[in-house]
Amino acid sequence: MSSFNCIFTSLTSSLTLSISKSKLKMSPTILVTGATGAQGSGVVKQLLAQNIAVHAFVRDPTSPASLALQTAGAILFKGDYDDVPSITAAIQGCTGVFLNTFPSFTDPDGEGHQAENFITAAHATGTVTTFIASTVMRPTEEQLAAVGTQYPFVSYYYKQKKGVEDRVKNAGFKYHTILQPGFLMYNFIAPTTMYHFPDYPTTHIMKAHWGPDFEIELFDPADVGKFALAAFLDPGSFNGETLYLVNESLTTDQVAVKIKKG
Repeated sequence: MSSFNCIFTSLTSSLTLSISKSKLKMSPTILVTGATGAQGSGVVKQLLAQNIAVHAFVRDPTSPASLALQTAGAILFKGDYDDVPSITAAIQGCTGVFLNTFPSFTDPDGEGHQAENFITAAHATGTVTTFIASTVMRPTEEQLAAVGTQYPFVSYYYKQKKGVEDRVKNAGFKYHTILQPGFLMYNFIAPTTMYHFPDYPTTHIMKAHWGPDFEIELFDPADVGKFALAAFLDPGSFNGETLYLVNESLTTDQVAVKIKKG
């Protein structure tokens, strides 16, 4: 199985799509999980721009972010990743699924179980042919071994993402694609920065467990939607592929300089 290494030198560059929707056998309807999040909202935006129907899976349909999706044309479905009935209701009539799971801090295989819930519901519909999952850059056995001893939390996180990938790859859908975005840029912005650099908001010092010369593969989460759209429009071309999504690679010092200038 080959892999695409998608590297961009400009964060503002756009992905040109020359794919005809006529390749899809039936009118597409896509279930987008985490629809109000940085990745999911980008997927919704790209799909709606192509007049593709969207079922937006949200926790709170009354939130401003959810209502904005509804105004844009998405159909809201309230649900939880562990609530199978809500997943089943949201996925009815869908031809594709965009899955972005959330880490569980109580279940070492929590994300894998979330994936199973959506996979099971998708198979039950009889209409879902394309399943796309967004995980993390290179959650391989080698990567897990490299970080497992020194950085147990990172290893824990990567194992959950690998559990999602393994399930999607073996689920038996006609088409499946794995998206592996790099370090998402919103991790440098509050409130998400608190999880990675807890001292930064008060000290303005970005403490990292890697050295100043270590290159971080960065990606804009909004761009995930462009690749998800491409895979939904032409699933045969992306079937079985793992897409490495990187806008640019910067050292820690270079990131710090950009933040200071910003």
